[in-house]
Amino acid sequence: MILSKLTSAISLKQKMVDELAEKQRNAKRMTQQYDQHLSCIEQAIREMQTRRDRELAKLGALIPLLTYQLALSS
Repeated sequence: MILSKLTSAISLKQKMVDELAEKQRNAKRMTQQYDQHLSCIEQAIREMQTRRDRELAKLGALIPLLTYQLALSS
């Protein structure tokens, strides 16, 4: 009777340990996926900022030309 109870308790605790280990693996996998997704988003933001800066520089270069053309047409 005592041996049966001990075996049952050990079995239950082993099951709990196994479940905890599985949950830890899942949490680690989810963290890695989150970090990877975040890295991709950060890279996309950097690329958009670079494109934005490039286009703003182009517009900045056009302002003197447009100002000159407006002065000529006046």
